Amino acid sequence: MRKLTLALPALLFALPIGAQNAAPERITTLTLDEAVSLATRNNPAYLEAINSRRSTALGVRTAYGAFFPRISSNLGFSWREGLPVQFEGQTIGAASNVLGSSYGINIGVGYSLASFLQPKQANAQLDQADANVAASQSALRQNVTVQYFTAVQAVKNADLQDTLIKSQDLQLQFASARERVGSGTPLDTKTAEVNLGRQRLAAIRAHNSAEVEKVKLFELIGIPATADVQLTTDLPVTEPKFNLQDLLSDAKSHNSTLQLNRAQQRSAEIGKKQTSGNGYIPSFNMSTGIGGYTNMNTDATGASRTWPFSFTRQAMNVSAGFSLTIWDGFSREQNVEAAAIRLSNAQQEVRRTELNVSTTVSSLLSELTLDWRAIQLQLQIVESARQALLLAQNRYQIGSTAFTDLSLALDAFQREQNTLLNDTYTYHRTFAQLEAVVGRPLR
Repeated sequence: MRKLTLALPALLFALPIGAQNAAPERITTLTLDEAVSLATRNNPAYLEAINSRRSTALGVRTAYGAFFPRISSNLGFSWREGLPVQFEGQTIGAASNVLGSSYGINIGVGYSLASFLQPKQANAQLDQADANVAASQSALRQNVTVQYFTAVQAVKNADLQDTLIKSQDLQLQFASARERVGSGTPLDTKTAEVNLGRQRLAAIRAHNSAEVEKVKLFELIGIPATADVQLTTDLPVTEPKFNLQDLLSDAKSHNSTLQLNRAQQRSAEIGKKQTSGNGYIPSFNMSTGIGGYTNMNTDATGASRTWPFSFTRQAMNVSAGFSLTIWDGFSREQNVEAAAIRLSNAQQEVRRTELNVSTTVSSLLSELTLDWRAIQLQLQIVESARQALLLAQNRYQIGSTAFTDLSLALDAFQREQNTLLNDTYTYHRTFAQLEAVVGRPLR
């Protein structure tokens, strides 16, 4: 698990922080792969997940470092005013001020079952952080892919609305020509003018929507939007011939959310052992240290001037012992039971996620197959609508049909083209969702 997920942020760690956040000077064309690559270098939420993983990785070193002795040192200085002090009826104390200094070096170790399990716990937490990075990357790729195709659909729709302006303009020319020769009515001409104006307004709105979707895409990528960028990836629509069982097997091995839940379960298993060890197995502690001190009157002379570093060494001492909690008012039992409940919940979460992944893969594959079939049928419908429009135009030119029939034919053709466009990019978005759940690219 860790070998796979560590490779994901490795390139980012090799780059300076400033380079990760640096945006390209100007982007004129953008493919889907380029959009995903830019997002993994600039998306703030994804970079936060990577930073969290780096922080967790330091915990592994700390866990192994706990096996080494703890070493501390101290150096102190003191001053006391030279006034007598009454103690049990006797007057004691120096007649002059007293200077003092001391030092100490202390070494101690402590071991318990929890400390021996802590490296495993730290590695399990690192696996969990790696899985979280992989889940963040998977979610980011899905979101960028979906938004990329949403923006491409908006651009295609704007282009479609531009072509429909030409069709509406052609209708206006037909109506004007028939009015000039006396076979048409001014009402038909005015209606054609209104339709042309509406279509121009629809085209303006479509272009504005395309720009908005591009801005949303760049927000996901994590860099400022670039004007007039061309989205160049437009994947073909192919029949999905995936085997469901193969997809389910891949999902159980590669689904990032499932991997994260499994890492959380492993962490909970170690946590339960640590809690049990803290409550029922003795812990061992040992410490030793050396030190020294000196005290000197401020009016001392000759060999009596020992301050500040002429220390008198104190006797070395070594202490060692075992400790075990005998009774703590059921707190120990409560902690152990709480750890067992956390483990049980983690196991249930893995099971819930496995069921959800299986259901989601099955439903998305069914939806993808349905989307592909809908596109095939819609292609036939669009072609029939195109033929009907051509027939209506020819009949209107020779005066054998009314202008309303021509308008209806054009509206039907426009409606079916819009449906085909929606079906096509619904297919691509469903494909992206299926890839995210399976956990690997499928095309």
